[in-house]
Amino acid sequence: MLRRGFVLDLAGWELLLKHTAPNALYNSSARYDVPKCDEDTRVELTGEIMAWIGDREGPQRLLCMTGAAGSGKSALQQTTSIKCNKCNILGGAFFFSATDPSRNTVETVIPTIAYQLGRRNPTLKQQIKSAVEDEPLIFAQSLEAQTIALIVDPLGNLRDMGINVFSFPYAILIDGLDECKGEDRQAELLRAISRCLLADYLPFRIFIASRPEWAIRTALEPGGHLREMACHIQLSDKYDASADLRRYLQRRFEDIGLHIRDSKWFNEGDIETLVRAASGQFIYVATIYKYISERRASPTERLKIVLTWTPHVEQIARPFEALDILYTNILLAAKNAYEAVDSHHGRDFLLLFRSYHINMRGHEIYNIHRSVSVGSFSVHWLGLEARAEKSLISDLRSLVVLEGDARYGNFFSLRLYHKSFSDFLEDASRAKDLFVSEARVYTHIAKCSMQCITNCGLDFESVPDKWEGLPLPESPKHSLAKAIELLPFFLSRATVALDDEVADFTRNGGWRKIDNLFDLLCTPKGWLAESFKGWITSLRQFTDDVKVRTPEVATVMSGFVEKWERKFKEWDHARKQKNGTDLGSYFGDLNMASTPSDSDLSSDSSVQQPYTNPAALMAHGGATSFFPGASGVQMRDIQYFEASHVTVHTGGNVGDRSIDGWELLLKNIAPNALHDSSARYDAPKCDEDTRVEVIGEIMDWAQDRNAPQRLLCMTGAAGAGKSALQQTIAEHCTKSDILSAAVFFSSADPTRNTVSFVVPTIAYQMGLQHNAFRSSVAAAVRHDRHIFSRSLHSQMDALIVRPFESLRRAGQLDIDTFPHVILIDGLDESNTTSSTTQINVDDRRRAEDRQAELLAAIKHCILDSDLPFHVFIASRPEWAIRSALEPGGHLREVAYHIQLSHKYDASGDMHRYLQRRFEDIGLRISDSKWFSEGGIKTLVRAASGQFIYVATVFKYISERRASPAERLNVVLTWTPYAGQVARPFEALDRLYSNILLAAKNTYEAVDTHHGRDFLLLFRGYEINVAGFMFPSFHFPFRFPVDILSVLLGLKARAAENIVSDLHSLVAFEKDNRGPLCLRLYHKSFSDFLKEEHRAKDLFVPEYRVVMHLAKCMMQHIIECPIDFDSLPIKWSELPLRLLYRCCLMEAVEDLPFFLSSVPSAIDEEVVGFTHNGGWQKIDNLLPLLYRLRSFFYEQFEKWRGCMVQVTRDLRLRRPDVAAVMSQFVDKWEHDVDQWEGEMDSDSDSGDSDMTSGSSDLDLDSDSTDLDSRL
Repeated sequence: MLRRGFVLDLAGWELLLKHTAPNALYNSSARYDVPKCDEDTRVELTGEIMAWIGDREGPQRLLCMTGAAGSGKSALQQTTSIKCNKCNILGGAFFFSATDPSRNTVETVIPTIAYQLGRRNPTLKQQIKSAVEDEPLIFAQSLEAQTIALIVDPLGNLRDMGINVFSFPYAILIDGLDECKGEDRQAELLRAISRCLLADYLPFRIFIASRPEWAIRTALEPGGHLREMACHIQLSDKYDASADLRRYLQRRFEDIGLHIRDSKWFNEGDIETLVRAASGQFIYVATIYKYISERRASPTERLKIVLTWTPHVEQIARPFEALDILYTNILLAAKNAYEAVDSHHGRDFLLLFRSYHINMRGHEIYNIHRSVSVGSFSVHWLGLEARAEKSLISDLRSLVVLEGDARYGNFFSLRLYHKSFSDFLEDASRAKDLFVSEARVYTHIAKCSMQCITNCGLDFESVPDKWEGLPLPESPKHSLAKAIELLPFFLSRATVALDDEVADFTRNGGWRKIDNLFDLLCTPKGWLAESFKGWITSLRQFTDDVKVRTPEVATVMSGFVEKWERKFKEWDHARKQKNGTDLGSYFGDLNMASTPSDSDLSSDSSVQQPYTNPAALMAHGGATSFFPGASGVQMRDIQYFEASHVTVHTGGNVGDRSIDGWELLLKNIAPNALHDSSARYDAPKCDEDTRVEVIGEIMDWAQDRNAPQRLLCMTGAAGAGKSALQQTIAEHCTKSDILSAAVFFSSADPTRNTVSFVVPTIAYQMGLQHNAFRSSVAAAVRHDRHIFSRSLHSQMDALIVRPFESLRRAGQLDIDTFPHVILIDGLDESNTTSSTTQINVDDRRRAEDRQAELLAAIKHCILDSDLPFHVFIASRPEWAIRSALEPGGHLREVAYHIQLSHKYDASGDMHRYLQRRFEDIGLRISDSKWFSEGGIKTLVRAASGQFIYVATVFKYISERRASPAERLNVVLTWTPYAGQVARPFEALDRLYSNILLAAKNTYEAVDTHHGRDFLLLFRGYEINVAGFMFPSFHFPFRFPVDILSVLLGLKARAAENIVSDLHSLVAFEKDNRGPLCLRLYHKSFSDFLKEEHRAKDLFVPEYRVVMHLAKCMMQHIIECPIDFDSLPIKWSELPLRLLYRCCLMEAVEDLPFFLSSVPSAIDEEVVGFTHNGGWQKIDNLLPLLYRLRSFFYEQFEKWRGCMVQVTRDLRLRRPDVAAVMSQFVDKWEHDVDQWEGEMDSDSDSGDSDMTSGSSDLDLDSDSTDLDSRL
């Protein structure tokens, strides 16, 4: 949130930048090494997309591409972005990611697109800047309003000025719409685009890619608002990706063959097996390749292993089947390896990894989104040692990576290479025995929190006046604060019973210890001031649940809850008396840097923190008032990051309107890395009569501006004299006026041990050589303030290539005299962070990836252009430079090397991918026959069009320090056997039948004790999707999934077990904070379930479900374990857990409607219900329900009308029972007047259940939440 006064102080463009998402740009450093299409794959499809973009006269200016997970949508979007950028037509791109909090909402989409459009045109930039200055709070308005203000109106102003806006870059690309939080927000974005950006007077052509989820699916289906205006590409329907997958694997396997000097390390059969297993999913073959090609692993061994993971040929292919086998085996191998080493601790690998996975997407704790660094999560949430996460994922490198954000110092986060792995982890039917529920994770964190408080060595009976004075080291003190803060939240969400642990915590004085610290937490500087309502509500909710099972523990907890509510109210009142009621005085006084927070933020005024909070504003000299004079202010979607030692260098103060580009560049260079830096005084260099021959050879190359090879790589072991040679060459080149720039890495110097500073440092030295070049670089930085967070390729292009080309075209620069030699020494000493401590294997791998990124940027930006520069790189022969220079490496043909120490079938693509990479592995291991053609064919067949499959196989087989041959043999045992191709339409019903039968048999085999009818239960959930319809109502009855489960006699969350073997057909999904709901992947399955001639023996008519639910409701009322003759006044005070209280409400409210729909089918059950006092129990409950003024209150007449109908129908068959029911029906007709009178009296006295302001009612929301289903 931004303080209004502070907002008004910012220049428009600066304010826009604060609402953009740099990570969402197509060339963001956060998206380094993202998937894109190979040159000869998806050729027809990319051609079709580019032709559509280039057709400015085409009637449809919106292209929507939908496809299943792993079908290659993001790779196509990335490829299209690159192509559009090369053609100078890319107006803007936005890549959503569900796992990145900075780009998983729609809030930043329009500002980010506006930023990219303005960055390309100074006049448009000025218009956007003015629009923001005119309305600085535009970012809080609707997406449509933002689109008009930031894009449509600025372009309209230019058009009015006579400027041809159709000459501007016009392609706008949006990828992963389905990964955006909230289907309603996705739909809002689509509406804003269709209403605002597709007008004839605007130049745009917009390309959106998404899974076929609700928002885009409904917009594109008949009657949808995009149906007529959009061109629609359905990847799964229109394109067979098998050939592309085959080519993908073939090429990469051939590359491996070059590396290992064995072109026959794989065979055609291997590739065919992998392609077949992929079933059209690119993510499958891509993961296979990553797994097989892991550095220092044996590609052959890994290919064999991956092949054993593929489904058998004769098996009927199920979506994600082969991918799930792959994920399962990689996870199992990592689990076994970790737990074998970690036997002393006895830790649960799967539980810990799932904890990190859940943490990856952030937490909505007390309505505040929290993104927690993995380091903080390990130590302060899970109670582990520092860096524990690194050993945990050490064998999962083909699936995940730990990434540091250069902007936020040591803020590391976990990134999954593909969302399908996240889906796998969250789906019990796919992960099977490896599945860890979210509730288990929450339970574990709750246990860790209680253990932290109980085991704390603090004397809780003698505490200081301030939190800062607690006699504890900073880390344990921080962990204690975090445990107290988180405990209520995770207790309230831990559905796994914690009764024993909570009882022990209570007996050991845990709540008393929190009570002793409570006063220290009640401070404007503490988190409790902001989160108390959510904190106490969660604790009260958990206490309410405990009351049913362990009332003695609940009694103790209730006492503390009431005490803390009273103490906080007193403190809050005193604070308001002191500071007045001004909201700004409260929030403006928050200083998170001095509180037990997860952030250890720098107090330097030049440091911009990774989120904007009051503390950050104060650090920058902002006032302490939020929205002065305002009232009724609401703060929504607050986000903050938890990290350690967050340091972000920016140019000047936040409010500086005249940022100097050169000054900002200086803040991002490494002066210590210069060849003549004072930090390198007396650096080693060669004696005059030593190394004469090699120095002469290097200088001859450096001085020959026409040399065919403009890259010189010198490799040698430690101590071979590389740095001395580089220093000597630097001095020689300086004397000859040909040194353009020099960069000397040092692993021991945190200012020059990462690649982040390289490009700015080179640009800085070039700017010193030429004033015009300096001005161009400064202008480039002013033009794009985010440049230093972009990829190295983008930095090099913006800060070196473009300024140079611009000056050369303008005749302001003589390439024959411009210093042209660039020296880079010690590439192998580059790390991933500025830490100077010893790094582990995972850090080393990330460092090697960044080294490889720098080499790739040099090749693409300098060597592949006609720039005059000669680049001399010295390094130990570590992986990055070694693999680039060996046969098949991307620098092999362009580098001078001195070694001092002496509509498609993707099967073809997959085959070539594997062939090339297996051959590379053959070269590397000096065994060209380590694989067979049949092995490749087997892998391609197993991939079934999934590129990620063959990619993961390749990465697994080529894992560092593994045997490729052995791993290939194992992979081949995972692949399916060849089988017949099913005829799709004819086999559809058979497929549905077999999947349902298999799920039925599996469920009922486990559920033998209960004897439940699987088909009946599943049909109940399926009907509930659309809702149950009754003649007396014009709207359907829909139950929350957990409520329906309990009504059906199941446990909460049992629905997920029902569909655990049906995830190829359906899925339970949760929309942002909305309820869990069942989604069928295709309507044909719903049609199948409803039509008896298709479902045959599996058919369950709807009336059977209604009848079963009516029976369940009567049983629920009869078996309810409360004393119906001694009920409280308020419904919320019934001695039941919240869920069962809600179910009882549903049973009472809905029973008449369900009974009226099956009048004669359940007479015996109604008779039993009557004899067991069921109507009397309902009679006792009705006054409480009526007082809620909810559904029953509003629909009482219809409710009673159904009871009259049921009684009348029963009169002919069971007059005795009907007579009893009739007495109650007549009684209720008269009772309603009495209830109304009591409610009027209660309203006058303020004692109504709805008007009393009962916090308990607010907590359980018995009426408001349940009736939202209507």
